[in-house]
Amino acid sequence: MRSEATIPVDARVRTLETMRSMLRSRGEDIAEAIARDLGRCWLESWSAEPGLALADISHVLDNIHDWAAGYTLRPSPTMLPGSVRAGRRPYGTAVIIGPWNYPAGLLLSPMVSALAAGNTVILKPSERAPETAAALTEIMAEHFEPELAAVVTGGGDTASWLVRNAADIVCFTGSRATGRKVMADAASRPVPVVLELGGANPCFVARDAHLRTAARRIAWGRFFGAGQTCLAPNHVFVHAAVEEVFLEEMAEAVEDFYGEDPSASADYGRIIDRRAFDRLAPMLAEGRAVTGGTYSRDDLYVAPTVLADVDRGSRLLREEIFGPILPVVPTDSPEREMLNVGRGDDSPLVAYGFSGDSRGMEDLLASRVRAGSITVNGTLHRIVSSSIGFGGVGGSGFGRYRGIEGFRNFSWERVVLRKSPRLEMPMLYPPYRVGRRLIKMLSRLF
Repeated sequence: MRSEATIPVDARVRTLETMRSMLRSRGEDIAEAIARDLGRCWLESWSAEPGLALADISHVLDNIHDWAAGYTLRPSPTMLPGSVRAGRRPYGTAVIIGPWNYPAGLLLSPMVSALAAGNTVILKPSERAPETAAALTEIMAEHFEPELAAVVTGGGDTASWLVRNAADIVCFTGSRATGRKVMADAASRPVPVVLELGGANPCFVARDAHLRTAARRIAWGRFFGAGQTCLAPNHVFVHAAVEEVFLEEMAEAVEDFYGEDPSASADYGRIIDRRAFDRLAPMLAEGRAVTGGTYSRDDLYVAPTVLADVDRGSRLLREEIFGPILPVVPTDSPEREMLNVGRGDDSPLVAYGFSGDSRGMEDLLASRVRAGSITVNGTLHRIVSSSIGFGGVGGSGFGRYRGIEGFRNFSWERVVLRKSPRLEMPMLYPPYRVGRRLIKMLSRLF
């Protein structure tokens, strides 16, 4: 729904302050609903979802007046005398379709960007996280008029209808297959789309990496949320000379984090449902478990598992695992492995590299890997900053939300040219009496 009421910056500020108040007062309830859906601990449920959205709101409120200010563009000679100014305008209604793995956060963070840009918002949560969907429906209705921000529940048919009938811009986070359907629905009108589709994010560990630190950071990134994180390291290429030590450090990191029996750890989550469990369980047989390897279908539990002796042709190195399984593959040249990443539709959301030479690893990844972003000597650390836009490239999606890039992607640039009502350049109009030399000279000024 297009409405001029959302366009003034002060109105956007008030809306974001309402959202901040909502998350401060009901964020705990949202986190508890997430925990019921995913078996996730409070810290992971709150910090990665309502807590992250609160940080995003603070960042936007600190910067929105600068972002929304108009700016002057340089006029060409044909426009003189006159001026050109531009500014960002909201599309109208942003339909935000979220996934089940972060069932609130991946709705709320795009919502911050959409509201900052002056849009109204419709959230469509995943039907696979019903507790979170119910909580968001109740809480949003308590704080927002439905014309400004609302939740619509349902499955794929509901999402398709919203895209085809209600959206002026669409933001979708989920699988590539569903992303293609969203694009097809959006193209029927057409409306712009922001897609975040995940990917098989590779991790490269060089011979000179600090192996204990690398192992702990990789284990945290892989097993946070029981591995059901689009930014998680998907598989590791480690220099063969340090493979054995690296595997020992990985096993030790897992035990340090979750104890000898992770199923009893209050800090380790569960798989979303049996459908996801049944997809993951056979993957455990595609290598030798250095740690983990156990599971329980009744409890939707898959242990944090590190696999060695994985075949080079394994699907685990091509597909997004999206669970607590980490294949580790030795290589004589992590640098050479990088050349195989990011070809065609296989561009990952992020590529990770660990090395004692941070700048050298950065240069290698930047020159050899096509990925939405690059992280050196870290994993999920990048998501903490609200100033960093979040998104992929190629098969991992396009467009960004969060930070100034989110503001730009949820708005469009409107250019206004204003000319003098009287003064004119007669040479513009036929019959043309200007020579070629003058035209060529003037073209250098355009």
